[in-house]
Amino acid sequence: MIEGADDPSTPSGVTPENPLAGFLVSFSRTEVGEFWPLREGNNALGSSPENDIVLPELRVSSKHANVNIRHDPGTEAWKFQLVDLSSSNGTYLDGERLDIFTGVSVAPNAKIRIGGYELLLLAADKFAQGLTRNEAFKPSQPAFDYSARDHYGDDRTRPAY
Repeated sequence: MIEGADDPSTPSGVTPENPLAGFLVSFSRTEVGEFWPLREGNNALGSSPENDIVLPELRVSSKHANVNIRHDPGTEAWKFQLVDLSSSNGTYLDGERLDIFTGVSVAPNAKIRIGGYELLLLAADKFAQGLTRNEAFKPSQPAFDYSARDHYGDDRTRPAY
């Protein structure tokens, strides 16, 4: 179950995101670097805007690869898997070209090459590091209470100007 799925404070129609599992980091396009969050589940990579991670480069296929992430309760760690989706120019893991549609385990700090991008996979393994939600967390700004903004009076049939 995703944390917050049954939380009554979650607004109607808003789906909580899957937990953060890591990041892809690259310095290929810019000296200052870029990063993309990786979340539990399927993370689609490619040049098409429909992907979770958009890599706008000529040698990146529209649907190039997937990084699949799941929590392994046996080891209490994230498991990363990389799959090439029959891309034109291939997907490389630590210099080796992947076979298409064959999932390969990826260790943290592995280098992935997709087109002109060299990507470093960084894990944010909350399980291995024992990171949990702090029940005593207090935000610096309380949530705004909109209940005092009732412009329609008690019977809600006429404005209360």
